[in-house]
Amino acid sequence: MWADSVDGYITSDYKIACSLAFRLASLEEFKVNSAGSGLNQYKVWVTSERDITIEIQ
Repeated sequence: MWADSVDGYITSDYKIACSLAFRLASLEEFKVNSAGSGLNQYKVWVTSERDITIEIQ
């Protein structure tokens, strides 16, 4: 996955959202945020105090 700007990842699959959140939380550079809606939509996004480039394979 590569992008100049990513606002977050939205999925209807709870297990995918949790897996992504835990994987990102293992990186010290990020603060992981998540939110769920009543429509079975889960969003995961990160915030950082500095510009970071990561490569997910």
